[in-house]
Amino acid sequence: MKKLNEWISIWIDGGKVKGVKFTLAMFDELYDIARGYADTTISSEVKAVLDKCGIKTKAEGIGWRVIR
Repeated sequence: MKKLNEWISIWIDGGKVKGVKFTLAMFDELYDIARGYADTTISSEVKAVLDKCGIKTKAEGIGWRVIR
């Protein structure tokens, strides 16, 4: 989560993270996951960002759940 929180801070300041393209909808999901408001996603792009951050997920239904 530390790396994801760092990336969120960069995005809030208007910066870019090399190798990661994202949309505003993806940012909303990632922000909610980082803050603990949500722990599931159905977006494969969000899952890819979570994988790059080293956050473990498990398949659940049609999406993924963050393992906390």
